[in-house]
Amino acid sequence: MTYLSKLTKAIGVKLPYFVLLTLSCSASDEVITYDFKLANISNIESTFLNIMNQQLVHEVKPDVFACNLMRGHSSYMIEKGVVSHDNYPDRYIWLTERGGHNVSEIVAYGYSIPQTAFEAFMNSDEHKHIFTQYFDLCGISIMADQNNNYYYSIIFIKL
Repeated sequence: MTYLSKLTKAIGVKLPYFVLLTLSCSASDEVITYDFKLANISNIESTFLNIMNQQLVHEVKPDVFACNLMRGHSSYMIEKGVVSHDNYPDRYIWLTERGGHNVSEIVAYGYSIPQTAFEAFMNSDEHKHIFTQYFDLCGISIMADQNNNYYYSIIFIKL
């Protein structure tokens, strides 16, 4: 079983066939980088992303790999019934092995309106600090459980 198939099985998300990883080799090191593809995002994710990008130092784009990674995490939180950063070290390692130099994650629960969720993040010094950094890409997932409680999982990546 390949690393990618193990990953997709672990996060419970089937990655789209059109996403490619490229390999760049030099005499000293092997570096895996993104072949950037915009992710398909839902209306609520798009709304949050637009609100967020109006406040960020630099606009970030949703990356398909990172979005799928975060969809797996949102599903995990829904299954557990609790908001968490569980398994963040695995997501961090996976993204840094593929060219991410700085990775930060934020999660939230219960906000059905993206503007309210963003304001809650901004009212937290720890979360607000993340929004003041420079990132290139993000993975975003906003999913509702069967009771219409929303789970937010967002990861930021500087390449």
